Amino acid sequence: MKTFTTSVLLVALAVAAVADTPAGQVHPSPTPAITQSESPLKAKVTVLAKGDDVRSVLTNLFAQAKQQFVLAPNIRFVLYLSLDNMEFDRALTIVCAQAGLEAVKDDDVYFVRAREKSVAQKVAEKHAEVRKTLGPIPVSTLKHRISARYAKTDLKSVMDDLGRQANVKIDVSGEVPNYKIDAVLVNTSLRYALDMVCKAARLKYELTENQSIRVANLEDNRVSVASN
Repeated sequence: MKTFTTSVLLVALAVAAVADTPAGQVHPSPTPAITQSESPLKAKVTVLAKGDDVRSVLTNLFAQAKQQFVLAPNIRFVLYLSLDNMEFDRALTIVCAQAGLEAVKDDDVYFVRAREKSVAQKVAEKHAEVRKTLGPIPVSTLKHRISARYAKTDLKSVMDDLGRQANVKIDVSGEVPNYKIDAVLVNTSLRYALDMVCKAARLKYELTENQSIRVANLEDNRVSVASN
């Protein structure tokens, strides 16, 4: 008799528990959190480019990661790279850095465009553009009077000093060895000083289009000696 009473009590408790649940309510099963490996940004991609255009590389990259993207017009850049089994976000960062681009995500779409130039870059480009329009220095600059004494002085230092005295920039080509110069110049023209130094070192010079004088090796076909 005692056993029967206990069984009835257990059944009653089970029925009471069911009765406490509102009609139609279903307790959902817990949904597992998305792991990093399942995130689209962490999807693994492989990119191999041998002179391919960045547009094709990006199309392949986004297709592998199953991501939507829009590429700004007039984007052109040739890429040489090999990225194997790399996370999508890192691969995208590398490709954009190489091509001077940036990718901005808006909702679920990536907008790829040319990277905004820094203030320093804009200033440098502006100065370069101004220099292009300056034209050559007046030939009369070569008549400027020079006085100096050099003893085992580096060629580049000599040219810097000549340029300082004549108020003109004198550039020495990177291929020119940094010769040691011995010279005494007393109230001579800049032309004579350049002729003397360049002849001794087997060099030549020209007036450039950005108001400077360029010194280079004799075999450099881009340079011609300034005429009298």
